Amino acid sequence: MKVAIVTSGRFHVGDLARELIGLGIDVTFYSLLPPSRTAALGLPRHACRWLWPAMPVWALHRARPTPRTNLWLVEAVDRAAAQMLERTDHLIIMSGMARHTIARAKSMGAVVHLERSSRHIRSQAAILAAMPREDRTTPSGSLVPPAMIVRELAEYALADEVVVPALHARESFLAEDFPPAKLFVNPFGTNLAQFHPTPAPPAHPPRFVMAGTWSYQKGVDVLLQAFPLVRRRLPDAELHHVGPLGDAPLPRSVLGFTHEDAVPQPALLARYAKAHVFVLASRQEGLAVVQAQALAAGLRLVCTDRTGGQDLAQLAETPCHVVPPDDPAALAEAMITAYEAVAAARDELGERLSRLSWRAYAERWAEHLGATPTSPTQSPGTENGS
Repeated sequence: MKVAIVTSGRFHVGDLARELIGLGIDVTFYSLLPPSRTAALGLPRHACRWLWPAMPVWALHRARPTPRTNLWLVEAVDRAAAQMLERTDHLIIMSGMARHTIARAKSMGAVVHLERSSRHIRSQAAILAAMPREDRTTPSGSLVPPAMIVRELAEYALADEVVVPALHARESFLAEDFPPAKLFVNPFGTNLAQFHPTPAPPAHPPRFVMAGTWSYQKGVDVLLQAFPLVRRRLPDAELHHVGPLGDAPLPRSVLGFTHEDAVPQPALLARYAKAHVFVLASRQEGLAVVQAQALAAGLRLVCTDRTGGQDLAQLAETPCHVVPPDDPAALAEAMITAYEAVAAARDELGERLSRLSWRAYAERWAEHLGATPTSPTQSPGTENGS
């Protein structure tokens, strides 16, 4: 069986390619990543194809990123992949950059799996359009160009199936009358060499952590409304954010709140080790891998029902406190409940921890494809999970 994986950057499909190769599956990985980057991912050179014809448009977009240059870029990636695609049995391709490549793959008789790492494009666009601006009251307007919506809808129709990482994403497709039989749900994994159980911190003070961009999409304004409610019950509670700054302003003075700029992935474990609860108040995202990292470290998870956290917790058979978006009171109550549950002892997953790995993610893919692994579980290179 031959599998082609097409993407612009790394995303989760870079980890998928490495792990499928480790299972003995014949994979060819097409991307804008030069050989040095794919080698760092643990991908053998012979399995990689550099989509060099799209590089001038990539350089233009990187120098001056706009919605228009992004549309030019995905079109360039799509055309380059369609031109360079070798014969394959299965095509796994990121959505938004797939129309021409799908046509090429189908002319070869390949089965097309469209990787949509978020909700249905119409649902995503509606959620993003309703988000507040910096004043937290005015809707931000459409953040998804109409042309991208048209591209995605065409790809949904052309693909043999759409692959999503969480049940909430699946439900958004069903709400658009998408055929259930054309949907495959497979939660992402993480790098268990970097993220693993840590000793429990002292029970006091209660420590909450969030990792990710400080943005309205991540619901940080809701988190800041919830945290003072938490401190009414847990007066010495602390909330630490680690990650880059996005479109939401940092608070000038919130008791117990601290911010730290983004750190390398391996350094995140030390931040998780100091906390009791990981919290993510996102308004929308397919599945945030930081949640898998936190669960692997032994933290209790508090999240909205649009983060994929519930799917990860179900995989690992561990508790998860799920709330609706835009509900500070519910978020605060969940944070308090989660802390009280783990203040005495760290959550331990035991052998269930392996279900959160990139290898387990790839094994679910391999089973779905009907592939028979021919290698043991040793990866072909260093796992650099995100």
